[in-house]
This record gives sequence, structure tokens and C-alpha cells, in this order.
Amino acid sequence: MTVVDTSELMRPTQRKLHAAWCELSGRPVLAPPSVARELAPLGADPTAIDGRSAAEALLGNLGPGTGTRRIIELRVQAWWAEMWRAPESPYRIVSLDEDQEALTDRLLRAIDRRCFPTTEPGDIEQHPDARIVCESVALGAHRGRLLISTR
Repeated sequence: MTVVDTSELMRPTQRKLHAAWCELSGRPVLAPPSVARELAPLGADPTAIDGRSAAEALLGNLGPGTGTRRIIELRVQAWWAEMWRAPESPYRIVSLDEDQEALTDRLLRAIDRRCFPTTEPGDIEQHPDARIVCESVALGAHRGRLLISTR
């Protein structure tokens, strides 16, 4: 199982390289829940509206005054929702079970604050990078050179 972080999926070149590598090796590219929420908050919610994500539903109901920036934002999020659903896509959101969620929470309370020197100690539990690290550890992953890989 390959679990990647937001920085590996946000930029098109890295995303394409990871997808190609995983397709060639027959493995999916898995995003922990926090990564999925960072990439597409309206596309990552597992509760779909008539089989579509909130991003896809909003994109289908745009008013005439909708700005270009909002349209592009919704298209990107809708693309992610489609990729996470499509059987032929290498991309998937990996869910944490109750034990992994509990472990993530314990890790967030125990993580060394020195890892995030610019963040107030009380804010670490909400820090996106801290959450991604703790979710990945709870999933049994460890940081590889380019990827977070589970062995």
C-alpha cells in the first residue's frame, strides 16, 4: 500500500508520476482522510448527493454570476471526487477504522511539539501536517524518500 501526502498530490507533475508508477506496479495511490480533505474538501466527503460529491452537485447548479475562480475550484474538487470513485483510477481515499482514529488522536496529543516549531502547542492537534503524519502512522505507514510507504 502506498500512502502519499498532499505535497505529492497537489502538483500535477508529481501526481502524474505517482499515478504512472502505481499503475505500472498495479498498486493504488492512497490518500489518508486529511490529505483528501486538503485536496478537495467538497469532493472528499464520503456522503454523496445522488452519487455525486458536493463539489459535483454545486458545479451542476452554478448561477450566472459565479466567478471563474469558483468554477475552477469546483472543477478541481469534482475531478478528485470522480477519480476517487472511478474503478480504473489509481487514486483512493483510505479510511481509518475506529482503532486507527483513536490512535491518531493519541498520537496528536503526544507528538513532539518541536516537530512544528512555528505552531502554538495548543494548535498542534488541528495542524494539517501533524494530522497527516499521525494518520499515516496509525495506518502503519512510514515516511519513505518520496512516498509514505507501508511495508
